[in-house]
Amino acid sequence: MRTSTRSEPARFKGDLVDQIADAIVRLNNTKKQHPILVFDEAQLLSHPALEQLPLLLNFDMDSSTYLTLLLIGQPLLRRTLSLQHHEALRQRIAVHYHLEGLSRAELDAYIAHQLKAAGCSQPVFDDMARQALYQATKGIPRKVNKLALTALRLGASRKVSSIDEAILMDAVAEALL
Repeated sequence: MRTSTRSEPARFKGDLVDQIADAIVRLNNTKKQHPILVFDEAQLLSHPALEQLPLLLNFDMDSSTYLTLLLIGQPLLRRTLSLQHHEALRQRIAVHYHLEGLSRAELDAYIAHQLKAAGCSQPVFDDMARQALYQATKGIPRKVNKLALTALRLGASRKVSSIDEAILMDAVAEALL
């Protein structure tokens, strides 16, 4: 921030907020750049940190949007933001989106794509294994990846050429899903 504001670092929170606000306005007005601030795994942000975010969105700019803030996280984030002391931040959130898990057909296509990207042209998971994978993960890609990799490791250790439901269920137990 110091190099973008070309000033001494702020010693007080109010001064820091002013410096950040000035830098954001300057980016928008002078350089025609719209900053995007992204917090991934935002459910891990502390309550005090979340309480400071409205300051970045509020500084005498309510008629214009000078900064886009993206909070990306697990369902816990939605519950955290619903708390009364986050009302100021919640009022500034224009769009909410909940990403659903993949459908069974999407999961099948996803697995086929991932295997193809890894250089495998033949199906590795049989139909019952794919159904068990879908049921165990509810189609959530992160869980699909974890469970599929665990099943592939188990299959490799057992020297089998395809993953069946039994191997997948062993993988469920091992992956703690």
